[in-house]
Amino acid sequence: MKRIIVISFLLFVAAHLRAQTVAADIQFEERVYNFGTIKEKDGKVSHTFVFQNKGKTAVTIDDIHSGCGCIGKVVSNDPVKPGGKGKVTITFD
Repeated sequence: MKRIIVISFLLFVAAHLRAQTVAADIQFEERVYNFGTIKEKDGKVSHTFVFQNKGKTAVTIDDIHSGCGCIGKVVSNDPVKPGGKGKVTITFD
């Protein structure tokens, strides 16, 4: 029984380490952007975050999740080749 628990734990840890490796392969030029004071009457505001693929394989960002429904996003469906740059646009509504 102990072997099954240890194997399950090792598989769990290995899966999370693999997921972290992918994230380490991209580097954003900036991680935070301050929109400042936003007036609702002025409508939506957007900012584009640029990242570089520092890995050895192509990277694709399929989706982005936020904590609220006030964030829209635009991601490129095209893979970013190693050494290449990609963009993610965030819109605050």
